[in-house]
Amino acid sequence: MEVEKFLKVKTVKTQRQFLVKWKGFSRNYATWEPEENLDCKELIKAFNDEEDEKYENERVIVLLERTCEPRQPRPSERIKRKSKVLDTPEVTGKRMGTTKAKTQKKK
Repeated sequence: MEVEKFLKVKTVKTQRQFLVKWKGFSRNYATWEPEENLDCKELIKAFNDEEDEKYENERVIVLLERTCEPRQPRPSERIKRKSKVLDTPEVTGKRMGTTKAKTQKKK
């Protein structure tokens, strides 16, 4: 069987394994193969280069997000935050869900 491309990589007990998409087969038949069983150094290098580039792009995005102003919460998020804070027993000093019923005296 011939390797079409690598989908993912993982490390198991210090051994790298690649999720291999085989030529002529669907993704359902992809299998995890140890690097030592694969004889396609060019594809492994290309995959590693792609992964490095993805990692660099993610790193740049994170750095940009840190330098930008923080995102303002959406109105629905603000409401949720307020209700969580205001409904806590520590803030109100009252037990939640318990109310005393008023009793009316008959005349």
